[in-house]
Amino acid sequence: SSLSGILSANFATFYKKLNSKQVIEQFTKGIHFKSTIDAVEVMSVTHLQNVAGSSNALIAAGIFQQFGKSMLVVLPEKESASFMRSDLEHLTSEHSVLFLPDSYSKPFHIYQPDSFNLQLRTEVLNALVNRKKPYILVTYPEALAENVLNREALGKNRVEVHTGDAFDIDFIIEFLNEYHFERVDFVYEPGQYSLRGGIIDIFSFSNENPYRIELEGNSIETIREFDPISQLSVKNLVSASIVPDIGKTRSQTSTASLWDYISDDTLLFAEDLQLTIDIIHH
Repeated sequence: SSLSGILSANFATFYKKLNSKQVIEQFTKGIHFKSTIDAVEVMSVTHLQNVAGSSNALIAAGIFQQFGKSMLVVLPEKESASFMRSDLEHLTSEHSVLFLPDSYSKPFHIYQPDSFNLQLRTEVLNALVNRKKPYILVTYPEALAENVLNREALGKNRVEVHTGDAFDIDFIIEFLNEYHFERVDFVYEPGQYSLRGGIIDIFSFSNENPYRIELEGNSIETIREFDPISQLSVKNLVSASIVPDIGKTRSQTSTASLWDYISDDTLLFAEDLQLTIDIIHH
């Protein structure tokens, strides 16, 4: 279906006066968008034409809201995927949007792994396993083509902790040491932990901030996420996943395609599907 003129001058002026929720509400009432929804409901593949700028993000956010299903959004390259992620976070909710990069400093340069990208990929896998609500996963062909740790291996290589649970400090320390976590005075990057009396700080590869676990005897009293720079709490948690650097734990037998983490009813939104397929098969 054609979406030419979908952001007219009048709409663009109106857009500036609305918050993101109102923008989506107004956008989804338009006849162009309704024809798109009708096409998606009837056909398994729908092609959109004459879409430019942030219209892609508006359409994806509108479809996400309308169907209430998870979405995999694939852009041709990393930069455009990053812009799409930012637009979608403003239009929907930051917590609804996940971003999957490739593992390397440069695409397919397997000898130049990027530790930050590895952490983001681990966060995404952990989120896909634990997430109960629909999400939007934004990525690009090189990241999509790269294998990930399979579900069984991910489950074996992580520890889940919950408030009120019994906590075996010796087991946790053994787990952290086995997976090459470094003991430090203050954690500031993934792969580190510190232990002070009844408090253990762990910077898991599954989260952008470290966890602070406070013990009362042999049980977990509180779990908090905190800022490693200010050391101030960000939020209280009821559970946390302690995940090592999966880039160091995976082998040929423990890897799988990202598609193994994607449910069958997930909607695929690709800016250039044929280009995506060509890059993945390259």
